[in-house]
Amino acid sequence: MEQAAIIHRPYSEYCYGLDQNNIVLRIKVKKNDIKAVNLLIGDRMSQFEKTVSHHNMVLTASDFTHDYFESRINTKFERLRYYFVLTDYNNHKYIYSNFWFYEIDKDIKDYFEFHFNHIADFFLTPQWVKSAVFYQIFPDSFATDTKYLETKKGYNDEYNPERSYRVGGTLKGVIKNLDYLKGLGITAVYLNPIFVSKSYHKYDIDDYYHIDPCLGTDEDFFELVITAHKLGIKVILDGVFNHTGTDFFAFEDIFKNGQNSKYIDWYYSIKKFPVKINNPDYYTCFAYSGNMPKLNTANYEVIKYFCDVGKYWIEKYDIDGWRLDVANELNLNFWRIFREAVKSVKNDVYLVGEIWDDGRAWMQGDMFDGLMNYRLKNAMLDFFALGNLTAKQFCERLDYLNMRYHESGLLSMYNFLDSHDCARFLDECKSTTDYMLSAVFLMFYPGAAAIYYGDETGLLGKADNEAYRKPMNWRDIDIDIFAHFKNIISIRNRFENLMCAKYQAVFYKDRAFVFKRFDDLQALYIGVNQGNDDIVFEIDDIEAIAGDKISILPSQIIMQPKSYFIVLKKGEKL
Repeated sequence: MEQAAIIHRPYSEYCYGLDQNNIVLRIKVKKNDIKAVNLLIGDRMSQFEKTVSHHNMVLTASDFTHDYFESRINTKFERLRYYFVLTDYNNHKYIYSNFWFYEIDKDIKDYFEFHFNHIADFFLTPQWVKSAVFYQIFPDSFATDTKYLETKKGYNDEYNPERSYRVGGTLKGVIKNLDYLKGLGITAVYLNPIFVSKSYHKYDIDDYYHIDPCLGTDEDFFELVITAHKLGIKVILDGVFNHTGTDFFAFEDIFKNGQNSKYIDWYYSIKKFPVKINNPDYYTCFAYSGNMPKLNTANYEVIKYFCDVGKYWIEKYDIDGWRLDVANELNLNFWRIFREAVKSVKNDVYLVGEIWDDGRAWMQGDMFDGLMNYRLKNAMLDFFALGNLTAKQFCERLDYLNMRYHESGLLSMYNFLDSHDCARFLDECKSTTDYMLSAVFLMFYPGAAAIYYGDETGLLGKADNEAYRKPMNWRDIDIDIFAHFKNIISIRNRFENLMCAKYQAVFYKDRAFVFKRFDDLQALYIGVNQGNDDIVFEIDDIEAIAGDKISILPSQIIMQPKSYFIVLKKGEKL
């Protein structure tokens, strides 16, 4: 038994309360080292032997080097004391408890403790997000009318940072295509920045309280939200609180008044005076871009200002969430305060952070509900587009990612194939079929599923930011891709309840894998064969929902190369 590989930590993704009656406990062990784990729990405030109960933990995930055992404990005790009994493949047993390991016949004095399952510590996320299908819109590039985008003259010219538009899309154009989104099956819209800014991308904001005139008016936005809500579509905005534009009132005052400005501490570091605009030698910026000076989000006045901004668009316009830009560069306590502020106005508002790497620090229930899941996107890229992974390696990477987060957080991640900051996934794939298979996986993996405008129409773009944000191809829609997206979105929406349920990989071979989304009553099995050989998956008593290039026999499904299936199995004891 490799004791050094065994990990458990209370008050982490290894131990947390789901609600007042259910607590999740996990333990990580060396891969293929532990055969069984038995969990013993009791009341922390009573004699352990009189309250103890035994629970067989389930092997729920397996990554490259570790296995993960999990139990969901339904208990009346709010204060827990517990330890683990581990059995290896030689049938040696050891007790793992706080501080160290014990022989099986030793008395236990030092237990793991979960001191109190406090209501205030539950990781509560908006229920609507877990089954949502988002549509991300880069407003400048989307539409000016119904399924139409009138492009500005010279939009393909070299990027001009002082021009507040590039292609010419508007909020009116978004409004006129909400019926199109509804027909596609979209349930939420994420808009890239729409506030007053000198640039077309609008990540250098000068006024957080008004819509940029090149996109429309404040009234246009109000109409957009009302119309979307009538169609059952949520709306979230892009919150850029790490930095401002250089015409933002506080930075403008520093430029005018220098060391006498009362706003110097609003910014992270003003290095020398008089300040020269667009010169990062004079102040700390986002990514060394002089047009985006970095804020000091530990300053009380800055915190209050942006909490007020966050609440304003909820209170006045009834938005449903914020996507939070460069979220990993702001101090952590800012996000804790911001979360409390906006959730006090609307408790099911969705807060999703832009974190490109491991986001566990931001996903403990006190900051974000979910993250832009770039780590998942990169795994999909390696498997579906580049072909760098076997199915086993892909499933191991997924389990590695899954075990990083609380269950509520995993179900609230923002999952996507591409975005305004990376190449179009279709452009990365070797074939349209590979792209369609990746979309099947995306729609049924835990978390919100997100489409970047044009994903469903076959829009390409690989070279740079300008290519990632090219005009919507309303006049050149790939009808096969569109029909495929519409079909799998409709299936996801049909099984909304299972999109809020558990996930487990159940089979992999070569370049084919199967996973399920399941609760106590039914399971949806999703299979993908990305390889070049027929693959047989054993299963019976199913109802076929959708598929391509498959044969369903009484007790098995045969997947031909480049195929997928979605089947329902009812009454399974899981």
